[in-house]
Amino acid sequence: MSNWKDYYSKVRNKPVSPILKIACGVNKYKKGIAYDLGAGTGQDALFLAKKGWHVVAVDNEGESIKLIQSLNQKTLKGQEASFENINLEKCHLINGTFSFPFCHPKSFDEFWSELRKALSRGGTLSGQLFGPNDDWSLNTNMNFQTHESWKTLLKGFEIIYFDEVEEVRPTAMGNPKHWHIYSFILKRT
Repeated sequence: MSNWKDYYSKVRNKPVSPILKIACGVNKYKKGIAYDLGAGTGQDALFLAKKGWHVVAVDNEGESIKLIQSLNQKTLKGQEASFENINLEKCHLINGTFSFPFCHPKSFDEFWSELRKALSRGGTLSGQLFGPNDDWSLNTNMNFQTHESWKTLLKGFEIIYFDEVEEVRPTAMGNPKHWHIYSFILKRT
């Protein structure tokens, strides 16, 4: 995105992801180490920190990390990194609210494998991935999943929640878009 500051000002007061709230409720650990990947303005990371999690909020944009650091939470740490270069420690919860599609397709399989390895058994992985019918599917720097690719992605996980939606609605910046979204909560087996 060319102007992250404008985007962050638009989404600064958005509510915490309902998928993340459910993922916290079904997580075996209830507290522990959590990652919020593609943390943006930090609403989801702050929610986790207030629930007692030790949170690493990761984003590729320095502006995001500044916002996260300004939240002044002892158990919340910002880390500037791309999905392609992230180093994950063993953890109990990983969240990526509308961020996982922004991992470059050449790196996505390795990234997903790293998520699986880092997550402790009984821990939860939550977020969204985009399907092939999404308007942004022509963007070769993003990854898009098919029903076939999900068979591989689900290895090592139990499905807690899975929903596929196709609809036309505006983006955060107000532009109309055809969305093809897979929302999920997976538990590491």
